[in-house]
Amino acid sequence: LPAGVPPCGQDRPLLVVVTGGADLDLRKLGDVWGVFLIDGGSVLLEESRIHGAVFAGEAVDLGLVGQIVFDERILRWATQASLERVRLVRGTRCEATR
Repeated sequence: LPAGVPPCGQDRPLLVVVTGGADLDLRKLGDVWGVFLIDGGSVLLEESRIHGAVFAGEAVDLGLVGQIVFDERILRWATQASLERVRLVRGTRCEATR
């Protein structure tokens, strides 16, 4: 994840969308709450526990001790309430609609 991503928790999950076939490296982060969408790429989770959901176009690599703990509440938040609070993080791509 890029620097500047705010801390997350059960009451402040992340919604991360990766496009263009890139991989998302979430290794060695401990407990992370959120929904991660990786279009055309893979996600690396060694030494991380994701509470929420992970969707990847390629592989989900858990390594030896990575975990995904499905949390329906966080998935529901991502599909219904998250768009009201989305903000860009420096170093990410900006898109606009006309």
